[in-house]
Amino acid sequence: MTEGARQKTKARCILNSPDFISESSVGICVKDRQRKILFQNSLCIKKCGNKMGGSCGGPCIQKYDKLCAEKKIKVEGFCHFPRVRCQNGIVDFVVVSDDEQFLTLLSPLEEKHQAKIECYKDRNLTKCETKVASLILEGLSNAQIAKRLFISKATLKTHINNINKKIPPEMGPRI
Repeated sequence: MTEGARQKTKARCILNSPDFISESSVGICVKDRQRKILFQNSLCIKKCGNKMGGSCGGPCIQKYDKLCAEKKIKVEGFCHFPRVRCQNGIVDFVVVSDDEQFLTLLSPLEEKHQAKIECYKDRNLTKCETKVASLILEGLSNAQIAKRLFISKATLKTHINNINKKIPPEMGPRI
């Protein structure tokens, strides 16, 4: 058995154990240093597409490579990337890397965002304020939101201030 096959078997044993993270809540992807995908669970396939055995050029690797280029070093350990748009949705993800492999854990945000928006509606946000809150939760910048909604940055800041006045601190972080 080759070293690559041993690593792949080891990853599958760990990831398929009954007490490991539920496949319905966290996406899991294991890649080797050449970016070849060794394992994807069903949620990862749903969010990124089935790329088993192929090379990964997805947003997690792109963001990781950009970070390494900016720091001019190979980044090992944990790297967290919040609110990233992937093929089928928006996710938070963590890349764990060592000398041999990358482990990517991704957490879909759509349901969490939808639940927050529903709570915000109960706080009497206007239709425009609700749209602004939704775009902020998607990770868009103020400039991107203003452009998408055809409003000035000053108007956007007014909406954000109004949102923050209507959302009590116990509902979690403000926008």
